[in-house]
Amino acid sequence: MDNSYYYSTDSASVVAGLIGFFAVFYMIVLAFVIALYVFQSLGLMTLAKKRNIQNPWMAWIPFAGTYLLGKVADDVTERNGKRTSYRKILLGLQIALTAITLIFTVVIMVAAIMYAGTSANISGDIWNNPEFFLDNGQNYVVSGGSLAGTLDTVMPIVVMLMMICVLPLSIIYCVFYYIALHKIYKDYVPGEAVMYLVISILFSIQGIFMFMIRDKAPQSIVNPVGYWKDGLFYFTQPQHPYNGYNNTYNQNPQHPQQGYNQYYQQPNNNFTWQQSAPPPYGQQPFNQPPQ
Repeated sequence: MDNSYYYSTDSASVVAGLIGFFAVFYMIVLAFVIALYVFQSLGLMTLAKKRNIQNPWMAWIPFAGTYLLGKVADDVTERNGKRTSYRKILLGLQIALTAITLIFTVVIMVAAIMYAGTSANISGDIWNNPEFFLDNGQNYVVSGGSLAGTLDTVMPIVVMLMMICVLPLSIIYCVFYYIALHKIYKDYVPGEAVMYLVISILFSIQGIFMFMIRDKAPQSIVNPVGYWKDGLFYFTQPQHPYNGYNNTYNQNPQHPQQGYNQYYQQPNNNFTWQQSAPPPYGQQPFNQPPQ
């Protein structure tokens, strides 16, 4: 009795089952990735809009979304007295990574197509001319397959160069990305910032966290520590006790009503402590001294 029919039927069923399993698996992964993208875009757009950052819709656009995330982090640090350029660093690194990866991918694909074509020509000639191959096969393979041999030598070098270029840039990009992300977490959820950051690094679900904190009040706006004026930052709140004295940091102990400038440590006679409550979140103009 011929069992080949049953064997072929069983094999076809197994193949069909595997195809169905992987199709469902990839659909689930794709749905999860799309959901994360939507959550992160909505969350980032809301954060930027409430901080009065221009063009919050950039959160939905690749590259521009990364720039906007860096801009939110820059806004957080600037409101705390330090100016940074996370937006420029993240955008520049992402463009460089994409360009290098694309160039090396194109080179590898072209080389693979050339290698496959050369190997197919050699195999076809040998199959059609077995007598020639038996008599002159070694010389033919060496001369006719020189391109394939060159590619065999060059391709590992190309792949190694790609790893040397891409890996360090990827590490640098991740470092700056997660530093910027931590700045945002710390401003919106100071008590859970480290936990959010660790989970984001391990599982890449920062999109969910961005969506969760989008309606929270940031500390840098609700409780501002100072304001910028003429390129200098001035504190508007007393800080922690300094050096054991009964005066606050950034305050002149000899003249308590005169505040020190943060950078030059010179008395500022026009400085007065702001005792009034800050305006509601989202209503205080950015980069303007409190009224």
